[in-house]
Amino acid sequence: MLVPVAYRNLLETDFVVDLYRERMQIEQSFRDFKTHLGLRGLNLQIDIAPRMGRLLLAFCLAYILCVLLGESSLRQQARRGFETPRHTARHGTRRTLSALSIAMLVLFHPAWVERAIALLLRLICKATAPRPLLSATQLYLRQALGP
Repeated sequence: MLVPVAYRNLLETDFVVDLYRERMQIEQSFRDFKTHLGLRGLNLQIDIAPRMGRLLLAFCLAYILCVLLGESSLRQQARRGFETPRHTARHGTRRTLSALSIAMLVLFHPAWVERAIALLLRLICKATAPRPLLSATQLYLRQALGP
């Protein structure tokens, strides 16, 4: 790499080489990121429907996980810290925060985030654990009654 003579007093060659090296590391990071996401060689002329479907599916899964987190064992402890109950009940409750609001608060509050993430990971592991298609009772009935 050469720095034009007119700019050598402003930018030293070593400094320019270091900048270029950093730029290349950023480019490599983008390449790796696209590869891991399966976007390498992405053609931008894509069908919007499947992409939107995947985006909505991801959003729905995130929403479900947040609601489950807001209804989890952390709920009561977090509610005491974050919620100011109404003076009079409205729609049968004095609560002001939804399960989703509780989840968002515990995910972003420094005192709660570690517990919230640990619980989310347990929820995800439980949801993705392999289970038999038939319960023990169903298996027993099949064996007893035949096909």
